[in-house]
Amino acid sequence: MKILLLVLTFLLASSTSIAAQAPTDANAEFLKAVRDRDTAKVQSMLDADPSLANATASKGRPVVTVALFTLVNSEAFIPAAKNQVLQLILARHPKLDLWHTAALGTPAELSKMLKTDQINALNDFGWAPLHMAAFGGNGHAPPREDEVSQRAVPRRHAHLGLRDGEALT
Repeated sequence: MKILLLVLTFLLASSTSIAAQAPTDANAEFLKAVRDRDTAKVQSMLDADPSLANATASKGRPVVTVALFTLVNSEAFIPAAKNQVLQLILARHPKLDLWHTAALGTPAELSKMLKTDQINALNDFGWAPLHMAAFGGNGHAPPREDEVSQRAVPRRHAHLGLRDGEALT
C-alpha cells in the first residue's frame, strides 16, 4: 500500500511539473521573440495563444514592460507608437497596471485607476506614473484647473527628482 501511494504521489508530482513547464517554455520562447523584435513570430504566437499578451518574465515583469523597454542596437528605445511588437501585444488587450496605463493608456483609463496617494507611487524599478507617461510618449495638453481630476498624468505634487534602483534619474 505504501508503495502504491509513493508511486501515485510521484506520478501526480511529475505530471504537475510537466504541465507547469509547458507555459514557462512558451513564455520563454515568446519573451525571446519579443526581445528579438521578431514581429512575425510574436504575431503567430499571439494568434495561437492570446494569453501570451499577459506573459511575465522570470522576475515577474510583464511582457508589456519587456516590449516597451526593448533596446535597438543596445543604444536606444523604440518609441511606443512605432514599436510594432508592443502594438501587437497591446492589440490583445493585456491587463495593464497603473504604470503601463500611464505610459500607454488613455487619460480616461488612467483617471479610473489613479488615486491621489498613487501620484508618487513607484514601480519595481523606481518610476512614478509620470516617469512612465513621459517614457511612453503619453503626454497630453495640460488641463485647465477645473479639469484637474480628468487629466491623464497628474502634474501637481508629482516628485520629479526620483531615482531608479541604479541611482539614475
